[in-house]
Amino acid sequence: VFLLLERRRRIRAHNALLQSEENLERSQAVSQVMTTHISLDGHWLRVPPTLCTLLRYSEDQLLRSSCADITNVQDYQITKDKFAQLRDGEIDSFNLEQRIYEKSGKPIWVLVVASLVTDMDHKPLHFLVYLKDITHRKAAEEQLRESEERFVKAFEGNPQPMVLTGFNDDRYIDVNLSFILMSGYERKDIIGHTSAELGVWLDRSEWVFLTNELKRFREVRNHELRFLTKSAETRVLLASAEILDLRGKQCL
Repeated sequence: VFLLLERRRRIRAHNALLQSEENLERSQAVSQVMTTHISLDGHWLRVPPTLCTLLRYSEDQLLRSSCADITNVQDYQITKDKFAQLRDGEIDSFNLEQRIYEKSGKPIWVLVVASLVTDMDHKPLHFLVYLKDITHRKAAEEQLRESEERFVKAFEGNPQPMVLTGFNDDRYIDVNLSFILMSGYERKDIIGHTSAELGVWLDRSEWVFLTNELKRFREVRNHELRFLTKSAETRVLLASAEILDLRGKQCL
């Protein structure tokens, strides 16, 4: 009876293990994070279906290749150095972003998180590497960078006076050369200060009206403001303004 019960327990444990492994395989087949095993010399030991789909290689093709075969040369040198540090026990893990290439040669950005797997005697066996496709995020970051560069060029080179301030605190973030020439202030006298601190409005109620209109419509066109230069001369400005969301902050 004891042997039969023990055998039944072993069968249940074995079936539970098979079910657990099946669930793990199913999860990895659809997970956005791809779990791989890489040998100490950089060859693929285990790849999930999602990685094969991403790279358009078969599992057999990947298992007969190495990481270096699909990774950007400059990026792989950094990864190779990190693998060496892992193997030598200098670091416990690392994460970095690198470019890999699908079968057609199209670059794909991935986040790489890696650690070392050892045996009971702490002898290195292989690397456990998690990959996540971040191509869309990198593309969005590049578009944002290009957009900001275009904004900066248009801002700085505009022949009309332009300012960038915080919308809620009215504190000057940036001004262009045309504004400096018109106002008579030096850049260091303006940045970080508010219009109230500098006293640049002849009638501050005109500025309050403009900001109230901005709160309602997010932009104002051709609104007259009387501006006081550093030498107390009055300039009548035809002002247009709008609210921008720059890196999570509302700006004017």
